[in-house]
Amino acid sequence: MIIIAKILRMQQQQDIRCGNPDCKNTHGPYLYAYWKQDKKLRKIYVGKTLEDFRLRKIAKQVNLRLSQFIKFKYIQKEASKGNVIAKYKILSLLFITFTAKKFGNLV
Repeated sequence: MIIIAKILRMQQQQDIRCGNPDCKNTHGPYLYAYWKQDKKLRKIYVGKTLEDFRLRKIAKQVNLRLSQFIKFKYIQKEASKGNVIAKYKILSLLFITFTAKKFGNLV
């Protein structure tokens, strides 16, 4: 919670150069948060938006990668609209997650 409060106060958009020596373009803008800790300036990547940061935090809490979490949210939205295939997909994802947690990562 402290990091989120610091991010809201000390965020900055930056255009970044990629590591490709042939690329002359900048990429972004990306959000970074800065704060001082032990007399050092610290920096953390927030994402393209604060919403990306919030979703990454939630995904981490449920042990998913961000892309998996976004896909799950999309499937959940489609299932709530009555999409039968999406409902089946949610059940299969929940089953796979349950068995992986109960019996180890066998999948």
